[in-house]
Amino acid sequence: DFPGRSIQPQRAASLNRFREKRKERCFEKKIRYTVRKEVALRMQRKKGQFTSSKAISEEVASASSGWSGTPGSGQDESIQEVLCTHCGISSKKTPMMRRGPAGPRTLCNACGLKWANKVCLNQERVVHKSIPHLIACRL
Repeated sequence: DFPGRSIQPQRAASLNRFREKRKERCFEKKIRYTVRKEVALRMQRKKGQFTSSKAISEEVASASSGWSGTPGSGQDESIQEVLCTHCGISSKKTPMMRRGPAGPRTLCNACGLKWANKVCLNQERVVHKSIPHLIACRL
């Protein structure tokens, strides 16, 4: 009577495949790039959510207006100019400073991307070189 009854075995097979796939899923957060983790840890948060640095500095300025400390203390330190260690460009002329071989905020955006890509490629080459050796050992 029902047209859906003839499709029932296909549906059952599909559901079984789905359930098997679901068992293999990994729901843990996997951060593929350590740079992303470092950036996320450094970013300002408000009630657990990321906030822009402008909003934080405005709140600090309004909250510190009644404070009797030295004017501008703590504000100028976060906006200091940094130069790229590779090409020498100012941090004010690049969208963001990136992590390099000398640590965080040492390379400009372009140099940081090139360096990170080079490091990733070198790591892949090391892995690919070791794979034939491992396969040869298993045979």
